Amino acid sequence: MGAFGEIENAQALRAEVKRFCTDVAVVAAISNDKNIYRVRIGAFDSKESAQAYGDSALAKRNISFRIVEE
Repeated sequence: MGAFGEIENAQALRAEVKRFCTDVAVVAAISNDKNIYRVRIGAFDSKESAQAYGDSALAKRNISFRIVEE
């Protein structure tokens, strides 16, 4: 959903998304020697189901998203 340098910004997005999705988390990571906080939804059974969820639940709320496969 997003990546932020400040945890407060990630938590704000998490709170917004939590209103309609229960499986949302903030995940800490390091990028270019800096802490970042990623807001993620999932897991999904397939890339197609993630895309369908994004198209139906997120896009209609004007929330951009990107699918990440791990």
